[in-house]
Amino acid sequence: MKFSLPTINLEDIELHIADIQCHGPSIAIEFRDRQTLDLAKRSWDNIPEFFVITSHPGCNTDGQRASHLYEYLP
Repeated sequence: MKFSLPTINLEDIELHIADIQCHGPSIAIEFRDRQTLDLAKRSWDNIPEFFVITSHPGCNTDGQRASHLYEYLP
């Protein structure tokens, strides 16, 4: 699948994620350690908009994937 915006597939980094919670249009990602959180923050802060792809309970239909738009709002 092609996207017009950068895409982060959480399945690709799930070894570094402790928990993912979706609440309506919001996603909360808990990283396993501070070092990984800091790395993600530095990487993602330079991208004003991107898609986050989830395949996690509560974020999409079981067995499916869903895309969520991340927009940086200063």
